[in-house]
Amino acid sequence: MCHGDGGIETSAKTVANCILGQARGWQTKRPLATMDGLGILDHIKSLNRNTRCIVITAYASVENAVAAMKKGAFTYFIKSNDPQELIISLKHIEKMKSLREENELLRGEIGSNHCLMQTNNDEFQKTIEYAEKVAKTDTNVIILGESGVGKEVLARYIHKCSNRNNGIFMPINCHSLSDSLLEAELYGHEKGAFTGAISQRKGRFEAADGGTLFLDEIGDIPITTQSKILRNIERKEIVRIGSNSPIKINFRLICATNRDLNKEIENGRFREDLYYRISTIIIEIPPLRSRKEDLSMLVDYFLMKAGKELKKNVTSMDTELMDVLYQYDYPGNVRELKNIIERIVVIAEKDKIALSDIKQYDIFKKSEPLPVRMSLREVRIQAERNHIIRALESSENDLETVAKNLKITPRQLYNKINEYGIPRHYHRKGK
Repeated sequence: MCHGDGGIETSAKTVANCILGQARGWQTKRPLATMDGLGILDHIKSLNRNTRCIVITAYASVENAVAAMKKGAFTYFIKSNDPQELIISLKHIEKMKSLREENELLRGEIGSNHCLMQTNNDEFQKTIEYAEKVAKTDTNVIILGESGVGKEVLARYIHKCSNRNNGIFMPINCHSLSDSLLEAELYGHEKGAFTGAISQRKGRFEAADGGTLFLDEIGDIPITTQSKILRNIERKEIVRIGSNSPIKINFRLICATNRDLNKEIENGRFREDLYYRISTIIIEIPPLRSRKEDLSMLVDYFLMKAGKELKKNVTSMDTELMDVLYQYDYPGNVRELKNIIERIVVIAEKDKIALSDIKQYDIFKKSEPLPVRMSLREVRIQAERNHIIRALESSENDLETVAKNLKITPRQLYNKINEYGIPRHYHRKGK
């Protein structure tokens, strides 16, 4: 905070000199002792324009307030005012910082689509080129592939390359929701439609109007809901729960599944007519084990991403460790590779990590028997921790959804996350 209009206390000057002089390593021709608060404000903003400054003064004047705001002050506080005003201003600054960090994270996640759509593998390159051609139309697309290959990433890429890229991309994981909750999410509801419906709410179908609706794990949708979805796709309209009035909708539909839908149809668990409706274009993503050419590029990307999220500077791995990564088959595909790299970054103590640094840890988390001397409490804790992490991953780290699936309250889930030391990046969303 910068003080002005009445001089600055000596201790404040000393602190300012230490912070600005030592941290930045600068020397100014004009000592801080000869500057007033506005002069210090001007100099701080010249060093870093993103620094938020509050000017505190004993004497208010419109001219000085205007001058401070022109020089980039966040606000202007008079010493005789209620200190609560200053606290409110500090909370606003904290909130703005948090929002800026979230925006940077969101931009990074959006940018990751481009990185993950680069490849040195001929088969996957053909898949990407096919997706780019398909994106120019409004044709329904189904994306097939094993769990973790990046089906949602490809769906987002199709949306980005389409004429609807200015509209919303609306994803929904059909596997993570119960039957009744899935319909409420898809169709929305009117006020009073059921107990707890205290206001009107748009569903995902309606929210995707003008954009792209992505139904992930569509093979897990119950057969009764499938017939409704088929009708919605054919008529391009939906009816909210508790209403009789149809609502016209215009969205591009992309679906994904890791199930064999032909077998599901044979076993009576998936409607054949719905399959033909959603599968005008079929795109299959190859598993990571068949495109090891991309491993080095993906490792570099996930190292950078995990380092940023975990605030650790891990830039590379030695040849032996990379050899181990190349030899692994990745049954969980790109998602598993991401989690392995995150574990390595957590363990890392240097900017370059060697195989010898992690030999004592099981970075691949193989299914080996638990030590027989573990207590039942330790076994329960480990099992709960692993189950919560898998639930968070499968539900896109949405705390409310995971809590419902686990049949506990969001507060209980949050307490368990803290108790079991689950990394912060697993529970950003919904916090």
